Amino acid sequence: MSSLNASLPIVTMVMSAPLFLSFQLKRPPDFLHGIPFIVLWTWGVLATVAVPVLIVAEVAYCVWIFTAKATRPRPPLTWHVVALLVATVAYVVFRVARESV
Repeated sequence: MSSLNASLPIVTMVMSAPLFLSFQLKRPPDFLHGIPFIVLWTWGVLATVAVPVLIVAEVAYCVWIFTAKATRPRPPLTWHVVALLVATVAYVVFRVARESV
């Protein structure tokens, strides 16, 4: 349980990072060619599939913690909420970049 509590927000924020670069990946700058572009593009493609799943996982984890019986002290949800906000904003940026001309 503590492993999920520590790693889920980190994985969510790391996978959200390339979605913030959606506009740059759509029209890459001159320095972003070759291997760096391939790495970022591949990471971005994986992120477009993984981030919605991670958002659902973060919401489920937060709901589960809120509704669990208080037999133990609840773990802090600060990083989970931050990761949820970062992932949501990153996915919105991706959707806006995808719909732009």
